[in-house]
Amino acid sequence: MNIPMATRVGTSDRTRCNAVLSEDVASRDVFEWWHYSRGISRTRMAKPSRRRHQQEAETRAGSLNAIPPAKPRHVLHVVLLLLTLVACRPCYGHDPEFFDMDNEDGTQDSVQPPGPLVHVVSVVKGKTSLPCDITSADEDDQASLVLFYKDGASQSIYTYDARDKYASRPRHWSDENVLGKRAFFSKLQSNRSSSGRLMIDNVRETDAGLYRCRVDFKRSPTRNSRVNLTVVVPPKQMKITNEKGVDVGDLIGPFDEGATLILVCIVTGGNPMPEVTWWQEERMIDRHVEVRQYSENGVASNVLQLERLGRSDLRTKLSCHASNSLLAQPPLTRSVEIELNLKPLDVRILSSRQPLSSGKKYELTCQTTGSRPSPKVTWWKDGHLLRHSQETQYDGGNVTLSQLAVQLTPEDDGKKLVCRAENPVLGAASAIEDTWLFDVYYVPRVRLELGRNLEGDHIREGIDVYFDCHVTARPSAFRLVWRHQSKVLHHNVSAGVIISETSLVLQRVSRSATGRYTCHASNAEGEGSSAPFHLNVAHKPVCRPEQKNSYGGAKGLTSEVECHVDAKPATTAFRWAFNGSGELLNLTSAQHSIREGSVSVLRYTPRNHLDFGTLLCWATNPLGVQSQPCVYHFYTAGVPDPPKNCSIANQTLSSFEIDCNEGYDGGIPQHFKMHVFDIKTRALLANLTSSSPRFALHLGSASSSIPQYSMLGNGGTGETPKTHSWKASSNNTSNVITTDYGILNNKTVRRHNGTVGGVAFIPPVGTLLEVTAVNAHGVSESVLIEATQQAVVALLPAGMQSGSFSNLRITSTLGISIGVVVIAVCAIFILVVALRLRKRKKTPVRHNLAVVTGDDKDRDIHSYNGNDEYLELGAKDPDIISKDAQGLTIVSRLTHNPLELMVNSQTSSI
Repeated sequence: MNIPMATRVGTSDRTRCNAVLSEDVASRDVFEWWHYSRGISRTRMAKPSRRRHQQEAETRAGSLNAIPPAKPRHVLHVVLLLLTLVACRPCYGHDPEFFDMDNEDGTQDSVQPPGPLVHVVSVVKGKTSLPCDITSADEDDQASLVLFYKDGASQSIYTYDARDKYASRPRHWSDENVLGKRAFFSKLQSNRSSSGRLMIDNVRETDAGLYRCRVDFKRSPTRNSRVNLTVVVPPKQMKITNEKGVDVGDLIGPFDEGATLILVCIVTGGNPMPEVTWWQEERMIDRHVEVRQYSENGVASNVLQLERLGRSDLRTKLSCHASNSLLAQPPLTRSVEIELNLKPLDVRILSSRQPLSSGKKYELTCQTTGSRPSPKVTWWKDGHLLRHSQETQYDGGNVTLSQLAVQLTPEDDGKKLVCRAENPVLGAASAIEDTWLFDVYYVPRVRLELGRNLEGDHIREGIDVYFDCHVTARPSAFRLVWRHQSKVLHHNVSAGVIISETSLVLQRVSRSATGRYTCHASNAEGEGSSAPFHLNVAHKPVCRPEQKNSYGGAKGLTSEVECHVDAKPATTAFRWAFNGSGELLNLTSAQHSIREGSVSVLRYTPRNHLDFGTLLCWATNPLGVQSQPCVYHFYTAGVPDPPKNCSIANQTLSSFEIDCNEGYDGGIPQHFKMHVFDIKTRALLANLTSSSPRFALHLGSASSSIPQYSMLGNGGTGETPKTHSWKASSNNTSNVITTDYGILNNKTVRRHNGTVGGVAFIPPVGTLLEVTAVNAHGVSESVLIEATQQAVVALLPAGMQSGSFSNLRITSTLGISIGVVVIAVCAIFILVVALRLRKRKKTPVRHNLAVVTGDDKDRDIHSYNGNDEYLELGAKDPDIISKDAQGLTIVSRLTHNPLELMVNSQTSSI
């Protein structure tokens, strides 16, 4: 039922309504409900006003015919309430469109109950919607006006007007001081029902409250509904502190392993009071909240205590969550990570623990894991720190490898190696160790000792000597060998050699047992040898083997005979005797002397043929006189043998050497001579003397103003030939020719060390070389070597044999000169040949044969002149060796006449 409103109601009307409604005590319940919905205080109503409202309500009671049957007293109360609402309705209108009328037809709405209550929860800065039922019981009816009130206020805060003039385009109005542009009413129409929602954006904390939605229909009665909007305010601020109240960062610690961790999460603000919880990764571990004077901006906190932090807590994320609604997603969160100092988890020496070989280098590795920060790894051997190890981290520092290079010795066998890992922060309490007992293999260590009761300086022939060999080896030695002078000794009882395990016994030692003894032991690592033990067996003097025992001499010539003996201790005296015809003749001590303690030198001069025979030598030392004398044969010396195996050596473009081996010296010292003859003129060009049969020849020029002939060597001389006008100079140098002596078929053989004994310059023409050996008894047979210009050319490189020398520049003048010389030589040669042929036709051939007697052996070769010719019988001399590769002809025929092969000047050149 709509009641028309005749006049505008002002402030005085509102007071009057209050007075009327409050007059009747019986209507107190309804009055209280009305005031609750309107938010009007009862104290604001005065009694006079209440009385006037009651009187006005009674005058309008006659027009109310829609009240259901009831008791008279209750009906009166309802009527009075409706009249009051109608009279006071304009007092609470805010929209200016509704200041003159409330309903479309100008009548007032009837009093409606408060309607159902709906609860809506939203979050600050979020979106929400307040539902309003606009469905009419009449399907043809629809809502034309929707009003929203808040917290019982008399003025609407939002209006939706779809009445006549706004039916096609409804009008929306919102109070700028409450919702402003953040609110919008949305109408939803379905098949049989329709609903409306007041949409609110960017919800504020002040939007919370009790909302009433009033819906006016065109025909149906007005409907009211209520919505209680709760606005959730999320927590504003969160911080995490330690037990001392100091703020912590995102990474806390490091804490020692086993320590207790205390963290406090403090949350400020939030409505309603937030729930503060602690989470470890995805698991909630503490939800106990401690509240301290909580208000709108109060503080809520949660204290977390973790005891005995362990390895599983490393880098664990602890999160504090604060939330006061499921709508506030996500909750306010702050996270921290735990950093720990961890003890090493394990340590191992990475080795198969196999035996190691002494002297070899090994690289040992120790691995430790689990320490944080990285551990300090140290190596110890029998309590001694080993340095110079290298450490490397892997797997983010969780694994540490320490490498140590070692070279073990036998003394390390059985020693304990320790690898120790400790956290440098936690100290020695965190240290763990791994140990390894070394098993070192090494080559046997051998020590040789002379047996007990024996003194090395008092070992004499005939006593028993024994040695002990002490062996230390790992693994054990499997073989033991004894050596004397590097020769292996074998067990031989008959020979007086007894070997038993680590002992050596020599029975009835003789001087042959003197020498160096060693003991050798072998195992899998190798062979070890003892230091040599020098055994000196004292004995009487004996003759030293392999010494010269034949000497040659000549009458009146003093020779030195050497007697070499071995004695222990050293000799003190020598005695010499001569045995000529079976009778001994002692020689005086003035004739001999002692050299180097064990050598006696006898200066012996034979006077006649009876002084040649056998010389005997005895030596004496503290143990006695030599049992058997040393015997030396002294015989008449002879002529030396000629040099042997002459050959060309060290050949160059301008020189070559003649190298021969020494022959038997005839029993007395010898020297060597070389005579150089011109093969055409038979003139002597050089006469060389040397202590060794080696001579160097250098090619000179016939036009040289001063061609020199020189001889180098020990005792070598250069001689000027009498038959030649060229000058020669002697050149005696200090070159030493080292020689040694040996016994070969009871003949003395001197060996030279390859040093050139003589050097001569010869012209590049045909020459004949004669080499002989000379001693006090005479000259040996000659060895002849023929060298010609062609031979010299043959010694040149192949590219230079044609006469085209790379360093020779042919000019026109030189070419003419060479041509003239060649023509002149040819003319002279033809003339000489013609004259000789003519002479032979007129005069019969006579051969003046020179007979060489024994007295000619000592005659100098240059005493021969060119007047006598020497005839060579036979078509071919069988003793002439063919040309060698060097272009030189070596004549091996031995002759006493050096010019025997020079028949005439037409001797063919090679």
